[in-house]
Amino acid sequence: MSQLKNGISFFLFFIFGNLCLLGQGKEELQKERNELNKKIELTNQLIKDTQKEKSNTQQTLLLLNKKVGYRDQLISNYGKESRELERQIDGNKKEIANLEVELASLKKEYAHLIRQAYKNRDSYDQLMFIFSAQSFNQAYKRMKFIQQYTLYRQKQAELIKSKSLEIVELNAALEIKVQEKRTLASKVAEEKNSLQSDVDKQKVALNSLQQNEKELKKQLREQEDQRKNLNKAIDRIIAEEIKKSKKDNAGNFTLTPEAKELSDNFAKNKGKLPWPVEKGLITGAFGIHDHAFLPGIKVENNGIDITTEKGSGVRTVFNGSVSAILDFKDMGKAVIINHGAYRTVYSNLKEVFVAKGQKVDTKQLLGTVMTNVQSGKTDSHFEILYIDSKGEFLKQNPALWIAR
Repeated sequence: MSQLKNGISFFLFFIFGNLCLLGQGKEELQKERNELNKKIELTNQLIKDTQKEKSNTQQTLLLLNKKVGYRDQLISNYGKESRELERQIDGNKKEIANLEVELASLKKEYAHLIRQAYKNRDSYDQLMFIFSAQSFNQAYKRMKFIQQYTLYRQKQAELIKSKSLEIVELNAALEIKVQEKRTLASKVAEEKNSLQSDVDKQKVALNSLQQNEKELKKQLREQEDQRKNLNKAIDRIIAEEIKKSKKDNAGNFTLTPEAKELSDNFAKNKGKLPWPVEKGLITGAFGIHDHAFLPGIKVENNGIDITTEKGSGVRTVFNGSVSAILDFKDMGKAVIINHGAYRTVYSNLKEVFVAKGQKVDTKQLLGTVMTNVQSGKTDSHFEILYIDSKGEFLKQNPALWIAR
């Protein structure tokens, strides 16, 4: 009986253990897949919105680049699940092979027991075997042997039945996994076709842009001038706030207890801050990097650019107060929010719904994003700055602060 229990215990451990491992992996992969599909869907919508303003723009190519990246990740996601299924299929095949060998051995042994039982099937022979003993003790042992022999045959029959059931169930599970793998292969083929279509569109957009390289460089210089004006305005306002703090605190930049608590809470939420727009994609990275499609040209970004839907609301990422509202002719409006030692900047706004000095809450609407009529871009520019104890302010990478 212990052999039977051990066999069943091993089977349950193997089946449920592997199902739990695969289930957990599948759940994580499915979650990642859902997020990627949402991003691809949003990218498609943003491309349509952009092309309504002006076809074959820089923004279209940037969005296509993002979409191709998401397609690659999606194909990789399917590949991970396919490899996990392949591992499970191989494991099932090996287990089935082992069980079949074990079952053949059990059947062979059981056949031998049946033959022996057939030879001694007459109850008279069994009684003679017991009564021909030379002592009572020997007769008792012979009787127990016959009982145990009969019980052993029953156990062997149960074990054969159990092993046969294991094989049937493993074969059924194997067929399910094989079918899942076929489905995944079909989905991968679909995604690869979609990816190739996106890559072809990339080439068309890039060729169109490269034919107007001179005009693109001119636009880039104008954008750089606009960013410089924004940076100068931000630097001036923060410098004035630092100067005032030093004047009131014997030459030191000092936070009030309330401002320090606000600053500490802001810092604790690094990587968990909400996005400044409800839906969007980061199409402009922080720092100095190569231009997306103009070779040999570097661009510098003190924040990140988030492409979003036309008319989208822009919201604050944390509690604070409005330090300043700026108005630029070519870049729309900008809002600076004070969070103690931190500042967040929201620019490229068409409208602003807050006033200087106003207290704001997390996710409170600040205004609406502006769409560039010439390029068709609808970008929310977002920055985070930190003022240290010496009164020097440092640019932060917002992508590391907002929730992923």
